[in-house]
Amino acid sequence: MKILTTILLIFCLHNIVVSQKENSELTDQVLAVKLIDNNNDTITFKSLLLQNSGKFVYIDFWASWCATCISELKYSNLLDDHFADSTIVFLYLSSDTEQQSWQKIVIKQSSPQKHYRILTEDKYLMQNFFNIKSIPHSVVLDRNHNLLIKKTKYASHSKAENEILEIINKE
Repeated sequence: MKILTTILLIFCLHNIVVSQKENSELTDQVLAVKLIDNNNDTITFKSLLLQNSGKFVYIDFWASWCATCISELKYSNLLDDHFADSTIVFLYLSSDTEQQSWQKIVIKQSSPQKHYRILTEDKYLMQNFFNIKSIPHSVVLDRNHNLLIKKTKYASHSKAENEILEIINKE
């Protein structure tokens, strides 16, 4: 029984490591996802990442109807402000379908220019790729914009700042 348990554990750990490697590079479909900014202009996810070349990217997935998301935005904005001059950039991607509901929240944020709405037809592609089961959900991309962390701590978590420091100090 002990041997069977050990084999099962090794198999599970192997699958976790393999799946993390398989998902680390963003797919062409994910890079082609269309985002809408606060001025109602459209940009692809790839173009947005190219604007932040050489930087780590912290992506906060949220929606205006999610009370926890709105609460977390406050803490995420504090982290964003704290790391403003570092090698990490914060981006906020919303799954809202209605521009007005989304904009009411965005205009209250310290960096509304970092907020984007995912086009409805691309929303599920992003959710599936980033394995988003619930929101808020945050991920980190490395300097080459490969998936580095699939799920970060909530921005309000006492160790969130340390998690980001570890990321940017590794390289």
